[in-house]
Amino acid sequence: MKRFLIFSLLITLVSCGPKVYIDYDTKTNFEEYETYNFYDPSNSGLNELDNERVMDAIENELDSLGKEPKVIPDFSIEFYAELYVENQPHNVGVSFGGAFGAIGGSVPANYEKEMISLTINFADALTDELFWQAVIEEEFDKEMTPEERKQFYKELVKEALSKYPPGDISTGK
Repeated sequence: MKRFLIFSLLITLVSCGPKVYIDYDTKTNFEEYETYNFYDPSNSGLNELDNERVMDAIENELDSLGKEPKVIPDFSIEFYAELYVENQPHNVGVSFGGAFGAIGGSVPANYEKEMISLTINFADALTDELFWQAVIEEEFDKEMTPEERKQFYKELVKEALSKYPPGDISTGK
């Protein structure tokens, strides 16, 4: 029983955290993209303050990768977010018994949680063709303080951009 509880706890901890989905053009030479700028974020689905938080987080991560902002860039960045409610159906198992018999069953326990899906797109500045995309999903608390939101977006973006450039494909070959 003790091992089962430890195993359950580990599974719960591992299953928590953001889900990141990456897609990219395998023919892209990622080394060609050194400078960036942002598309207008006014239709991102976020308020102005959160737009700034996301842009700051992206800039910080790209700066750590040696990328620089520029008025006429190599690539442009677009991001948008969707807030939604996810229903989490669970069954709670209940059993009683001993060496001579047992009785048990499960009780459904549903709860809803607020989620955010943040999409970050990198597109060639000349052709406007998408060459890299990250979609990251995470639980979202609307009651966060401004500082907590800043940290939330920083961690979300860091997780998404940890997959850029993809693997050993930086040359597109």
